[in-house]
Amino acid sequence: MSTREVACASSCGHTHQHEHVVSRATPLERVISKAVFVAIGAFACYIEMQLFIPFFFVGMLIKTIQYQQQGDAILQGTDITSCSLSALEQLSEMRLPPMVSLAIIVATFVCHVEHHPSVFVPVTAIFLGAWVLKEVLAFKARVQGRVQIS
Repeated sequence: MSTREVACASSCGHTHQHEHVVSRATPLERVISKAVFVAIGAFACYIEMQLFIPFFFVGMLIKTIQYQQQGDAILQGTDITSCSLSALEQLSEMRLPPMVSLAIIVATFVCHVEHHPSVFVPVTAIFLGAWVLKEVLAFKARVQGRVQIS
């Protein structure tokens, strides 16, 4: 575990020591996570397609802007940090095994998406749109031999 200075999430703008936990997923966990992510996206689209489609393209637009600003650097995989854990893991400061955490996230999503599609569908669509474009750009870069994607 390492610590580093980061900007405070509040509007005050001060910095504080922040635990930065790096965790590497196994190849099987990555495959399962991506398959679940695509399934969640398909489910969100099924629930509210009229919301899903425009926000999917918003995600692609965000990734396009990032790509124009940062180039192939955005195509590299990123480590999972403590900041990207589920809300309950973040609040309790307890880290669960990756597949348990994934199951909790899926259960939370499935149980709430039908009742709150105006929140869950756009958020899912933005992330899925950005991820799909990143994967397309990464594939293109690999084919052209510009970058080694890990």
